[in-house]
Amino acid sequence: MAVPSSVRPDKVDILNANEWFTVQTNEALKLLPASIRDYVHTIVEGPAPSYVDLKNKTLYVAEEDAFPHDFQSRTEVQQEWYAGEIMHAAVHLEQYYSGKPYQGNVAELEALPRQKAFLSTIDTSDGRKLTVAATAAVNANNGSFGHFELRNP
Repeated sequence: MAVPSSVRPDKVDILNANEWFTVQTNEALKLLPASIRDYVHTIVEGPAPSYVDLKNKTLYVAEEDAFPHDFQSRTEVQQEWYAGEIMHAAVHLEQYYSGKPYQGNVAELEALPRQKAFLSTIDTSDGRKLTVAATAAVNANNGSFGHFELRNP
């Protein structure tokens, strides 16, 4: 059941994070539509593996998942990747709270294309690497684009 808008936080809380992680998370969140806050209330920095706490609308994020080495040369590309990861997790949260399949191939048939569509609007990577990676994941529909596990159903 979705939290009524009157009590929904107006921002995403970031917990247990160092200053750099907090700044980068806020920058990634700025790239996302405000509606993301309907499904993501809290982001907690933590050890791998990253996961989504479905019941509490919380993402537990490992730094290496949010900011992979492949994109370290450009901070803005790391932020775009991370925003795509948050978008993908938010789609699964939306599915969960809407009573739709929220894991497996059926769920990925919705989550991956939405993530790809979002990334295609913000991708500044050389050769549009983020969009290319998202396209490959959509074509494979293997759910492997990203590192978040789903927990607490």
